[in-house]
Amino acid sequence: MSRNSRTLSFFRSTWLIGSLVIVSSEELISSEPLMSISWLRKLVDVFLCCEAEFNTVLIMGRDPSQICKPPLDRLIPELMERAVKALDICDGQVKRARKALSSMLTAMTIDDKENHCKGAERTWSFGRRGNTAGANKERAVGNFRSLSMIVAKNWSASKQILAMYSNLVAPRGGEPTGLASPVYILSSVMVFVMWALVAAVPCQERSGLATHFQIPRHLAWAHSIIALQERIAEEWKKKEKKCSAGLLEELQKMEKLGQSLIEFADGFQFPGDREDG
Repeated sequence: MSRNSRTLSFFRSTWLIGSLVIVSSEELISSEPLMSISWLRKLVDVFLCCEAEFNTVLIMGRDPSQICKPPLDRLIPELMERAVKALDICDGQVKRARKALSSMLTAMTIDDKENHCKGAERTWSFGRRGNTAGANKERAVGNFRSLSMIVAKNWSASKQILAMYSNLVAPRGGEPTGLASPVYILSSVMVFVMWALVAAVPCQERSGLATHFQIPRHLAWAHSIIALQERIAEEWKKKEKKCSAGLLEELQKMEKLGQSLIEFADGFQFPGDREDG
């Protein structure tokens, strides 16, 4: 490949993926509400589109032997390692979400099923009297602990994210294949998507991630991503002070509704209770 061809390949591949990131990120900024399920689906779709475009740039019109030569012999394995860590994060998130939903449904139905089988008067866990409250509390604690056992005890979301961008360095000019920049763009988008998912849904050990990873501001495609980072990081820091569950909009609505129900139950008194007092 001649020098002019290499230069053309570099600008074409960088422009294609960079333009896709710019357009998609600007759409995400204007999309509301931020950090909702629909927004996160759009975010993942953006990453998958970038990945598809990168694969096209990597394969089409290129000598396969270049992948085994510097710098691609280092950059491609590093990209694959980031992809494995990203899959690990997604796998842990899905398992925890499935387990949490299963535990919630079990807690809502188990008491009614037990009472129905025994033919006893129908009562609910928050309305029972006697020592059954202790049993319910113990069951809830057990369900909570089981959520942490889905992944290894030493597994850490923050360590996974940090490992993904610890060796992520913006390329300099003069790279012969024209692929160092697309690899960097795709890797940056991948890390950002995983960071946003961890911010949205609580997971094991994510301390320190509210301070987002840095993308050089002089890169034209990075401006929109940086703007999203700053908005998410600001919300994350606010929620950390309140010990909130996560930034996912639907989770926050559930959290507020649950808190309202607790406040209602705590402040409610039966007429007989007021007379006794």
